[in-house]
Amino acid sequence: MAQCRRKPGLVSVAEAVAFFLAQAVKIGLAYALFFTGSVNTIYRLALQCTGTSGGGYVFQFALYTFWTLIAFFCFLILRSMFGATPVRIGGAGKRGAINTNGEELGAYSLASAMWIAFYMVFGNTVVASLRLALPGAAAAIGLATSVTGSIAVFVIFILLRRAFSGDMGNPANAASRPRR
Repeated sequence: MAQCRRKPGLVSVAEAVAFFLAQAVKIGLAYALFFTGSVNTIYRLALQCTGTSGGGYVFQFALYTFWTLIAFFCFLILRSMFGATPVRIGGAGKRGAINTNGEELGAYSLASAMWIAFYMVFGNTVVASLRLALPGAAAAIGLATSVTGSIAVFVIFILLRRAFSGDMGNPANAASRPRR
């Protein structure tokens, strides 16, 4: 697929589509579990087992981490299906490979951890207050927060992946850099 015109080698359109489709799968599955009530049951059990709200935070962190892993694996699969694996990740002639490297894994993990940390503070204060104030809009607020998080993680992920690869100074050389 075509590379983005402004920053050649930064990310392809197909790779971006794969990322956001993976996020849509994650959000869809999360909402399906939420609306069945199973997440609330598990959350209540976590609170009962620990006897404090700390158990709720641990559960919340574990749940976000679980969804992050689901989204990452979906992203890798979709990216390979679209033939959008970057050369610096999959190697020459392997655009359809389900592959990653330490730079990419570290960038995705760090970008996701940054969003999770931000949301655990912001979401448990401002977003929770909005949901209480506007109970009819709780699902829309949650969806807007999820979409915002997906965009934030994508931007941070792409920038960190580039920074970790050492190609920040010359993006045009990124695709020609040999794999380690």
